[in-house]
Amino acid sequence: MTSILLFLSFFADVRGVVTDPAGQLVENAKVTCGTASATTDASGKFVLTGAQDCTGSVIKEGFAKASVLLKASDAKGPAENRVALTVATLTERVVVSATGTPVALEEAGISGDVFTEKDLEVRQYAPVSDLLRDVAGLNVTQAGSNGGVISVFPRGGNSNTTLVMLDGIPLTDPGGAMNFANLSGAGLSRVESVRGPEGSLYGAEASSGVVQLFSKQGDAEARMPHGSLSYERGSFSTDHWIAGLGGGALGNRLDYYATVDQNRSTGPFPNNVYRIITGTANVGYRISNSTSVRATTRNYDAISGTPGLTFYKAFNLDGLGHDRDHALNVKVEDVRSAHFSQRAYYTYHQLRSINTDPKTESYVVAALTTSALPLRAGTPAVVYLNQLVPVGTAGAVQRTITVFGGGFQSFTDRSSFGYQGTVTHKYGSFLFGYENERQGGEFLPVTVKRRNNGFSAFEQLKIGKRIFMSGGTRVEHSNIYGSRLAPRGSITFLLPTNTYLRMSLARGIQEPSMLQTNSPNPGFPGNATLKPEKTDTFEAGLTRTWMGGRLRSEFAYFRNLFTDLIQFKTIDPVTFVGSWFNVDKAYSRGYEASGSFRIVDGVQLKGSYTHLYTRWITGSELGQQLSRRPPNQGAISLQVAPEKAKWNFLIGARFVGERRDTFNTFGINRSAGYQYVFLDGAYQIHKNVALFARVNNLSNESYQEVTGYAQWGRNASGGLRMSW
Repeated sequence: MTSILLFLSFFADVRGVVTDPAGQLVENAKVTCGTASATTDASGKFVLTGAQDCTGSVIKEGFAKASVLLKASDAKGPAENRVALTVATLTERVVVSATGTPVALEEAGISGDVFTEKDLEVRQYAPVSDLLRDVAGLNVTQAGSNGGVISVFPRGGNSNTTLVMLDGIPLTDPGGAMNFANLSGAGLSRVESVRGPEGSLYGAEASSGVVQLFSKQGDAEARMPHGSLSYERGSFSTDHWIAGLGGGALGNRLDYYATVDQNRSTGPFPNNVYRIITGTANVGYRISNSTSVRATTRNYDAISGTPGLTFYKAFNLDGLGHDRDHALNVKVEDVRSAHFSQRAYYTYHQLRSINTDPKTESYVVAALTTSALPLRAGTPAVVYLNQLVPVGTAGAVQRTITVFGGGFQSFTDRSSFGYQGTVTHKYGSFLFGYENERQGGEFLPVTVKRRNNGFSAFEQLKIGKRIFMSGGTRVEHSNIYGSRLAPRGSITFLLPTNTYLRMSLARGIQEPSMLQTNSPNPGFPGNATLKPEKTDTFEAGLTRTWMGGRLRSEFAYFRNLFTDLIQFKTIDPVTFVGSWFNVDKAYSRGYEASGSFRIVDGVQLKGSYTHLYTRWITGSELGQQLSRRPPNQGAISLQVAPEKAKWNFLIGARFVGERRDTFNTFGINRSAGYQYVFLDGAYQIHKNVALFARVNNLSNESYQEVTGYAQWGRNASGGLRMSW
């Protein structure tokens, strides 16, 4: 028998099948084994005639090159090799979050952006929120600094309408609440941002968009572990270190990667300390050529001072917030045949938040408004603390701000079981799935429980070479809010001269968060009568590549109608007590323009611009803009990272226009526009050692992203990174 197998290993053909990360078959992938080569057919299969056992390579545009052991035979006879490709880390053209499977951005029928591992490295693994600030259609604001709550408003939608996931784990609280300040870029290999409702795939929390994070995976063939260690020191006693380690074991069947990240600083204001520790681990095991299991976990512990209205120097000296977060995902993926793959998964996420503020404090603050100085209406010129504005000063406004003491703690968690199957066919693929999710919350003394069941179906079609269609729906049933439908459909036409024209329609459903409906805090009591809000969206886009692919431009027009929009409204302008209400209808419309130009290899210029028009259709604020959504904003950056050079740098600028806000202690309900310039750079002093530095707010701009909360002035940091 041994002799027969040995004979077969030298003279039998090497055959197999190639799939993508979702198990779909990959056509036209080039497979090379020694001097033999072949191309996969429509069913993903290849045959290398007369080839011997070897370490072969599989290449397909949009995917990372795979080096795998290919065998002619095994103990049972002729071997059936299965090769699962991964998304290429350096491409910006493939997105997973839009359709649940890897697809070219131009063919997905959506607006999206991808940040690769190279982008993260050049930005020195900056927080995820810094990446999103450069994305067209997203407005990022921070209430406070150094750990203060960072929110993302997508295309005029509310700040809780973007679903954030890590390797498929929902990181947002049930209902969509998310503090982006605690999302570190360390331990990630890829970040995708998709704009527009994605409820047809992800349910009742992706009503305006999806941000998905992908954690680093180890190399199963790396017997010797590889990793990196970095330390950074900067302004305001900033300390930041990152350690990562990954590799493979057990005969190329096991891969692993783990990252630990700690960032801390004192901040520029009293009681502005911030410290966060994040740990990420990703472990995979290949049970057979067709079946694998993978587990991902990410945990963080964050402590931050809450200095309050820093712009008005009304400092809260004893407020403190403590967040502890845990996320887990276990999934089994299985390729049953050339046309069918499936996966089953379990996810769990919990967040515990404790906020303490022992004392009640009052501050006398004053400002000079436009009647004293020729400034734009509503912009304060001078601020005084605990003293009166000089007698007789024109335009003087004085107020007393009271910060009530007390405490608040909450615990929310969710767990879900799900199944997804993918059937590939001649014209594309069909995805179907089911998910059962349990949600829980504790806001002492209130306890909340609710359950959702979701059934989804999604189809991708390619008609000829120039028409791409995708669409589907998800039926979401909640034991609290009943059943609702979240459909999405798009069609894309490939026109001459590498131009793609797309149009799409979608509906998003957003359930209230458990805090919004059940908060026992007298400062922001919950509203149990809240209804889910709905987002109906139309989008049309045009994408074109020029100059042989060196220049890529994109233009998109969108219109959103928000019904039963959930909005926080201040009831008392002195104590700031308020709650959440369904304020009926509002809409947003606008356009996004973005582009990238590869000047030469390793030198890329990127830019984006968003014009947004928002209005309340009904309610007490009829005709007013939605708050914290600037009508105009943009970003531009130049990234220089030659492939073989020892150095790289990135310089960029952001421009945010004047916008309406809700804070009106002085009758001020607008925030002034601002510019923000940043610089990142690194130099490789040894093949395993690099120096890096960054400068934030290079122009030392004095600005507020949320009225009343001053941001950091110019600050810088630098450090050392070692890798092996």
